[in-house]
Amino acid sequence: MASKKINKKDINSTFDTIVTKAKEVTHITNDFALDSADDMVKTAFHRAAEWQVIGEKTLQGGLKLAANQQDLFFDTLEVFKGQLIKSQDRFSSLFSKN
Repeated sequence: MASKKINKKDINSTFDTIVTKAKEVTHITNDFALDSADDMVKTAFHRAAEWQVIGEKTLQGGLKLAANQQDLFFDTLEVFKGQLIKSQDRFSSLFSKN
């Protein structure tokens, strides 16, 4: 068998080139991941702020609606009370012995 001489300088140079390229690719990938994560967090905060405004408006609208319903309920009770008093007077005059 013929023996082939291996050049150690070529192997080391090739290995160093591969390691350097791997470091570059890793650095680029890491920067991309950090930028993507940063954009995602900023977008999430922005969307949360928008939903907070919507929730606040909804809550205020709900409170106004509840206040209006409460006023309507008590106004209805006042009218019902007046009608009941008027009816009581009518019934008492109908059934009273003269």
